[in-house]
Amino acid sequence: MVPRRVLPLIVLLVLAAPRPARADFFITPFAGMKFGGSTTIVDLELAAGTKKFEPVSGQAGKDVVWVPSPPDMVNKMMEMAKVEPADFVIDLGSGDGRNIIAAAKRGARALGVEYNPDMVTLSREIARDAGVADKAQFVQADMYGYDISKANVLALFLLPVNMNRLAPKFYNLAPGSRIVANTFGIDGWEPDQRVTLPQQSEC
Repeated sequence: MVPRRVLPLIVLLVLAAPRPARADFFITPFAGMKFGGSTTIVDLELAAGTKKFEPVSGQAGKDVVWVPSPPDMVNKMMEMAKVEPADFVIDLGSGDGRNIIAAAKRGARALGVEYNPDMVTLSREIARDAGVADKAQFVQADMYGYDISKANVLALFLLPVNMNRLAPKFYNLAPGSRIVANTFGIDGWEPDQRVTLPQQSEC
C-alpha cells in the first residue's frame, strides 16, 4: 500500500450500482437490402467509401475496450474533481472525448490522449460542435508514454491493469492534483472519496 504521506494526491472513485447481467445487441448499417427480389437500396455513403466513423460500445482498442460513460457518470466525475477554469484536465484513453468536453464546458483547459486516430478525429468534431474546441484538445498518442506532469486533474475510465501500470506516472503530478476514476482504482491506493451512482447508470 502506498503511504499517503508520500502521495499528496486526491484520489476519487465513482462507481455505478451493480446491475443484473444483460445482453447488448448492436445493429450495424446495411450495405444493401433487396425488396421483392428486384429492387436494391444501397447505403450511398458506404458505396462512395465515405462512411462516417461511428464507434461501437465494446470495440477493442490498443490497450482498452471502449465503453462510453453515461452523462450522469461524467458529470459526477467533474463534480467530485471540482473542475474549474483554472484546471488543466487530462484523460488517458479519452475515447470519444466526453470527459474532456465536459471539463471544457466547465471552463477548464482539457486534453484527451487517444491512440485510435478515428476516435481523435471524432472527438475534435464533437468538441467543435459543442463550441469548446478552443479548450478541448485531442492528441493521437500512447497513453503510457505521454507526459501528464502538467495536469492537475486526471479523469479516467480504465481497467485495473491499465491503472496499475500508469500509477508510477501519477507521482509526476503536482501536490494537490486530483485523480477521478470511473469504477476502477489503483491496487493498494485507498480513494479519498468513493461515490456509488443509482442503478440506472450504465457504468
